[in-house]
Amino acid sequence: MINLNVIQEILFLLPEVIEEQHLKLISFRVRKEVFATYNYEQSQVCLKLSPAEQRNFHSKHELSFYPVPNSWGRQGWTHIMLDIVEKQVLKEAIFSAYSANAPKELLEQIRPEDKE
Repeated sequence: MINLNVIQEILFLLPEVIEEQHLKLISFRVRKEVFATYNYEQSQVCLKLSPAEQRNFHSKHELSFYPVPNSWGRQGWTHIMLDIVEKQVLKEAIFSAYSANAPKELLEQIRPEDKE
């Protein structure tokens, strides 16, 4: 199962990602914008994907990816169940969320091998 250490390992490959407490969750931000949260109690990550990416991941991984209920989900916020998602799929989703929320100059700093 994927745990916080694995999530941090993936997220800290990305430029200017910081970790902060957010209510009862751990949030990950780029330039003050939250794009990922980790919920230990529910063993899930929540990512702010584009609505198109949310549909894409959900259609391919229906059991592990699902929209947050209500308007948050319509904005792209997506729950990912860590007990069933594959690490590589989670990494792809994290990079998609980061790409949808980070400034262009930070995206240019990501090396191709980081994405693999």
